[in-house]
Amino acid sequence: MDDGELGEHDRAERDGIPTASGAAPARVFDRASPWRIREPRSSVLTELALLTAVVTILILRAALAATNYPKVGNGTLHIAHMLWGGLLMILAFAILLQAADRVWKPFAAFMFGIGLGLFLDEIGKFITQDNDYFFKPAVAVMYVILVVFYLITRLLDRFEHQKPEYHVYFAAHAAGLAAVHRLSEVDRQSALRRLALGGGDEEIIRGLRQILLAVDTTPGRRLSLFQTWDRVRSWSLRVAGVRWLQHGVVAFFLVDGVTTLASLLGSDLSLPTSVGDWISLSWQTVAGALTVFGAICWLRRRWRLLALRMFYLATLVSILIGQVYTFADAQFFGLIGLASDLLLLVVLRLAITAIRAAGSENKSAADNPVVPNLENDPAR
Repeated sequence: MDDGELGEHDRAERDGIPTASGAAPARVFDRASPWRIREPRSSVLTELALLTAVVTILILRAALAATNYPKVGNGTLHIAHMLWGGLLMILAFAILLQAADRVWKPFAAFMFGIGLGLFLDEIGKFITQDNDYFFKPAVAVMYVILVVFYLITRLLDRFEHQKPEYHVYFAAHAAGLAAVHRLSEVDRQSALRRLALGGGDEEIIRGLRQILLAVDTTPGRRLSLFQTWDRVRSWSLRVAGVRWLQHGVVAFFLVDGVTTLASLLGSDLSLPTSVGDWISLSWQTVAGALTVFGAICWLRRRWRLLALRMFYLATLVSILIGQVYTFADAQFFGLIGLASDLLLLVVLRLAITAIRAAGSENKSAADNPVVPNLENDPAR
């Protein structure tokens, strides 16, 4: 349609020019876009894939060691399990291309994790001149790849902007489940909560709410991965809010920080001679200083959230930097330290969330005090 066929208001709406009323219509690219809608449980799927990859590598290494590292092939060919890993990752991608519903995503993430583990296990062959499968730093390289993968996904979560229209989008998906008789009561309640947060076309919201309230839900449906995750997280938050657990974590960090700084001060005070030694000394010093500072902050009740954040940062420094050196030196035995660091990280994250939630409830109670009903007070 030519500009001459468009009215003044239509051209203004197209170009974002203020109309006679003085209001500039919103540009098309300022509105909610399907290109920006992200899977709300992407972090759960990512963690499932990474955990599956790590477990696959461990099981594979143990099985190969128990069977004396057999080879699949003949005198000319050798079918490396890296090829099977690539095939599984391709199949996981094909599932996502073919499947119309999100119900396949956990299975695709699980299959992708197995393929990624099989693929990374042979990385030592491809970073050495002699194709050395037992190349000692290979485990550290695997670890760095998995950590970078995780950090990129977390970075994408930071830039997520949830618009009200996106809530309506996911509520419409729940309404679609009713058409195939797969709408559970949990899904319906979740969709209704999303509609309460949604925005945009009120007729669409009203129609979706009527559909969700009118249809029958599917009884006896098994818990999905996401619903199980929500229940586990809710229970974990209650546990993390227990005071004795928080004090135990602080005591652990205090002992660990003092021990680390004492070992640094008691060691040879000569300057490091290599870049690796400098990095090792730096991360241990930073982690120890953050831990001691966090322990000092814990003594003040209103600084306890800051204390937990310092412990969280100290643990991140250990995971992102310290564990690389541990894996390069001790290889898979470094998993013991990594498992303890990850457990601490989870406990700290849950404790921070619990303290924030308690602070929000206290602030809400202070802003909205309960006014006593004096109508039936005998003193009046």
